[in-house]
Amino acid sequence: MSGTSEFYAAVYRLTALIPRGQAATYGQLAFLAGHPRASRIVGQAMARAPEGLPCHRVVYRDGRLSPSDIFGGPGIQRFLLEQEGVPFLPDGRVDLSRCLWTAGQGKKGVSNMNVTFEIVKNSPEIRTYITQADVAAVITAIGHHDDSTAFPVNAVAAALILADKTDVRRSRVRNKDMATFDIHDRVNYSVERSEVLLDVPGRTVTLSLSINTQVCAVMDYFEIFLQRMLLCRRAAEALELKFRLEINGQILL
Repeated sequence: MSGTSEFYAAVYRLTALIPRGQAATYGQLAFLAGHPRASRIVGQAMARAPEGLPCHRVVYRDGRLSPSDIFGGPGIQRFLLEQEGVPFLPDGRVDLSRCLWTAGQGKKGVSNMNVTFEIVKNSPEIRTYITQADVAAVITAIGHHDDSTAFPVNAVAAALILADKTDVRRSRVRNKDMATFDIHDRVNYSVERSEVLLDVPGRTVTLSLSINTQVCAVMDYFEIFLQRMLLCRRAAEALELKFRLEINGQILL
């Protein structure tokens, strides 16, 4: 496949996210990385993975373990998984019904992924113009943009995170009674100008804001949105960009 090095990098980013006590399958990682038919290439990536990645948490779709030579000898992968609490079936396979990694599956992530999948499945017009790999990339991105699960697993996810987390503006406030504003209302209402600026030669993406400090202090903005700005930085880095935050003409991040 073309872009193998980029695919390997995406697989390694995903592998690093698999938590202790859970396991993922080769096909699952291929799907999440945007190439649902590339499970064999995921296996090749595992064999060439850098040290420190929890590659022992990746198994076949039926729970079978990887070839023993990948981990230096028979029984090593099972030993590592058992040390982390991964359950096994009597025949030696991982019990995926109890420990399959639920990547990107916060409640909001699952809901949005399911809605998108149903739209694509029931829209022949969309399927005419989008490949299976594109569907996988988009659905995966949607599942990884919520604050609790946000991670730039692919370029689409990185772009979606940037678009979602930089969306701060006065028009988002539906409450018209300023006396009853909570901090979220005050922060959004204080933003009189919001622009996302892409500098291609400089490889930077900047969220430029004008905030009315009589409505909301700059520190209030950071109290609410600091985590989102850090997510933007991570997403920009995945696109080989630098993220900057500019408020009232001052670069703050």
